[in-house]
Amino acid sequence: MMITTNMILLFLLVSTTFVQNCEGFSFLTMNNNIGSEQLSISKNCLTQALSAPISAKLSITPEIRLQETSDPTSLLLLSTYLNKMSESLRKKAKANAVIWASSSLDSLQLFSSEQQTARGKIPGPLPIIYSCNREESYNLELLNKIYKAGASGVLVPLMNGSELCKAADLLASEDSSSSSIYESALSCGLHAIPEIILSPTSSWSDEEVESLVDAVKTKCGFPDPAAIVFTFGTPGTYIETTEEDTTSLPIVQLPKALIGGTVILGSIRTPAGDGRLGNTVSLLKSAGFSGAVLRSECVPETTLLGLDLEKITQFWCAAISQLKSVKSKTFGGFRAKNQMDAGKSAPEQWASYTSKLLDEGVLPTSSPADSGNLNTDRGDYKGF
Repeated sequence: MMITTNMILLFLLVSTTFVQNCEGFSFLTMNNNIGSEQLSISKNCLTQALSAPISAKLSITPEIRLQETSDPTSLLLLSTYLNKMSESLRKKAKANAVIWASSSLDSLQLFSSEQQTARGKIPGPLPIIYSCNREESYNLELLNKIYKAGASGVLVPLMNGSELCKAADLLASEDSSSSSIYESALSCGLHAIPEIILSPTSSWSDEEVESLVDAVKTKCGFPDPAAIVFTFGTPGTYIETTEEDTTSLPIVQLPKALIGGTVILGSIRTPAGDGRLGNTVSLLKSAGFSGAVLRSECVPETTLLGLDLEKITQFWCAAISQLKSVKSKTFGGFRAKNQMDAGKSAPEQWASYTSKLLDEGVLPTSSPADSGNLNTDRGDYKGF
C-alpha cells in the first residue's frame, strides 16, 4: 500500500483534533477538581474565621444593614464611606466576618472589593455572609449574583424565620426549600449557613440541643455546614439584661459533646448600653458558643443614624474592640498612689509628680460615668 502525502496530512489532522479534544476534556475535568478544591478551601477559611480564637474570646461578626437611597449626593458618598467602613472593620475593630443584610449587591461589591485589597496581608479579607431580606428569596440567579459580588456564604433562616420551641417541630415543618438552597448555593460557589430562631420561652436540655443540631443537618441535607446560627429573639425584640442580671436571657447551654465540633454561633439583638451587650456576649461565651453575631439592632438609635455610615462604623469599631479586649473593663473609681522613689529617672519623676497632683486634687480621679450627663445625640453611651 502506497502512503501518499494526502494520507499523511489527513492522519496528522485527525490526530491533532483528537489530542485537542482530549486536552479539552482534561481541562474541564481539572477545572471541576479545582472548583471542589476551592469550595473546600473557602469553607475552611469561613469556618476558621467564625471559630473561637486562641485568646479564648468569642469571634465577633457584626451585621451591616444599609438603607437604600436614590439621593444623588448619598450615592456619590457611598463608595467612600463603604471603603472606610470595610477597612476599619478589618483593621481597627478586627471583626472576624461580616453579615451583609443590605439588598444592594452594588454596595456589597464595593465593600468586597476593598476587602480583596487585603489578600496576602495581616489581617486578611473578612468573609462576607449575605442575608436575604424578607422580600427576597434565594434562587440560582440571585445566588450567582451574590457570589459574583464577593460573598462567601448565605444565611438561610429555617422554618421561614419562625420561632422554634423543640427539634421535632423543625423536622415536622413543611419547609422543604432548605436542602435545595444548599445544593444551589454550592453550585454557585457559596456556603449556606442555617439559622434557627429560638423562642424566648423555650428551654432545652443537653439531649434536646444535640437533637436540634442533628435536625438542622437533616433538614438541610448537609452533614457538615460551615456553621450554624442560633438566634435569640425575632427582629424588633430582645431580652432585657443588665450587668447585675445574668438569668433573664434564655441562652441555650451547649453540651460538651457539641463543643469543638460544628461551629455554633449565638445571634443577639440586644441594644448596646448599660453593659447589656457585653453581658450578653459573656453569657454566650460561658454557654460554649464559638462566636457572637451582633445584629443591626445592637446599634443604638439605628433609625436616627440612617445613612450615616461614619457613625455606624465608629460604633462597631468601639464596640467590637471593647468586647474582644482582654483588659479589665473596671476602671471606675480606680486611683493608684505611686510609691516609687522619685528622682531616679524621668518616668519615675513624672509618676511621682502626677501622683502628687492627684493627692492635692488638681487632677480629677476616674469615676463611673453618670448616665444623667450623657449626651446621646453626640454619641455618648454608658458602656456596651
